[in-house]
Amino acid sequence: MIEKWVRSPIVLAIVFFFYLLFLWQMSVPMTGDQKVYLTIAMEMKEKGEWLIPYLFGKPNFLKPPFQYWATILGWRTFGFNLFGALFPSVLALVLSAVLVKRLANTQSWLPSVFFASTIASMTYGTTSQMEIWIVLFYLLAWALALKGSDVLAFLVVGVMAWIKGPLYPVLWVLSFIAFRAFQGRLREFVGAGFLSKLVLGIAIGLSWFLLAAARFPDEVIGVFFKRENLEKLNTPHGNAIGLWFEFFATLLPVLPWMILSVLDGELRRKIHEKRFFLFGFALLPALFFTFFPYRVGTYLYILTPVAVWVMSELPVKVQGIGRLVLAMVAILAVGLSVLLVRLYKGSWISGGLAVFALMSVLFWVLGYFKVRPAWIAISSLMLVTAIRLGGIGLGTKDLRELKAETENDVAPLSYLMEREDIWHEVGLVSSSLGRRIFLLKEFREISPWLDSGGKVILTEEQTGFGAGLSCREWPRLKRRMKFPLSELILEGVSSDRGEMYRRYLICGRAKT
Repeated sequence: MIEKWVRSPIVLAIVFFFYLLFLWQMSVPMTGDQKVYLTIAMEMKEKGEWLIPYLFGKPNFLKPPFQYWATILGWRTFGFNLFGALFPSVLALVLSAVLVKRLANTQSWLPSVFFASTIASMTYGTTSQMEIWIVLFYLLAWALALKGSDVLAFLVVGVMAWIKGPLYPVLWVLSFIAFRAFQGRLREFVGAGFLSKLVLGIAIGLSWFLLAAARFPDEVIGVFFKRENLEKLNTPHGNAIGLWFEFFATLLPVLPWMILSVLDGELRRKIHEKRFFLFGFALLPALFFTFFPYRVGTYLYILTPVAVWVMSELPVKVQGIGRLVLAMVAILAVGLSVLLVRLYKGSWISGGLAVFALMSVLFWVLGYFKVRPAWIAISSLMLVTAIRLGGIGLGTKDLRELKAETENDVAPLSYLMEREDIWHEVGLVSSSLGRRIFLLKEFREISPWLDSGGKVILTEEQTGFGAGLSCREWPRLKRRMKFPLSELILEGVSSDRGEMYRRYLICGRAKT
């Protein structure tokens, strides 16, 4: 039955179901750049501004506006809540999965499920970040170009510049030229026809930057082009080995099947047939980001579609190195099982989630040892869903006291922010609560705010400005803290260990 599912469009409904599951609670405290992106989208929504991004009341050109537009449209469709903020990313993930199948030129939907079942896709498909949109537009442009719709392809590439900037469009154009060069069709890029398409794409891509620069030239040039792009050329971050290790780690739990597939002779023949496309798509981004000084694992997510395309849909004959891969799968399964027991005993996850995750691990192992790619794909989807549900559990616990304090209280709520930290989580927490949280920038603003009936969120370091307050403690995992995986495995650290938390206070005027 599973084999039939992955060879029919019904599998997209399964992927959609797993990704929409509890999406409205995806308020993970160890989240990344989406903190600032959600805050910017929230301010643009309130101002009714579509052209210029705003942060803390000022124009902000950290990134172009496409992601903010997607978030605002999600809120307009589903209301101001976390589901509305994240649904566009899920939709982009599913559309990307459809394009993976199209470009793989296969009747089966198995490559789509493999794509949706990686840790990378789970991460970017359930956050308000740009990476999933980059992949979608990159794939769409390739699909259109291979179909012969070059004008539409360059139009899509132009719009891609509004997502994260001109870098990925430039990489796409150069990669497409390299692909045609591999095919011996380089002459297609000589003449007015190609030039007119290129000019169209450039005009579309630069349109937003020119409109924004017409209003705020110093900010656009100084923040986006200089700080966010040129300065990274002189800011070493990470190394090539770490970059690629992180990329392959994000291909779990389907990575072992990719290794087995590459060992298969039949698949190697298929790869040889598609070599021009695979090299055209992947070679330039792989080289560029490997040698780019600012090495961040998110950049290589663009290669995930290629990784799943090289996976075989046919049973692979396991021998030699393949047996070592199966041994690795067995070791990983044992390690995951031990980790799950630790998580459950430390009260990090519920018993129900632990059982679901253990069943997923068992199904995953059986898929490998029975050499059933469909089983591996579905069980991998279950595993990344279990990881996501674990994150949802952390987010739910993290916000529990705040939600309890504000559930039946309509008093306006604010944070005290002594400095303009762009990573402030006011947008994330606001959308998680489904209500706007305001920002107070100075201590002197607190008393008038409280006198007007409002409440304020403070850290322990921000107290001591007056008496007559009624405060509720809000313990939270420390800001931007990575999950203590090594401590958990070695020590069995529990979720209530005090030093892992930072104490916040939710304060209002005491009622007399």
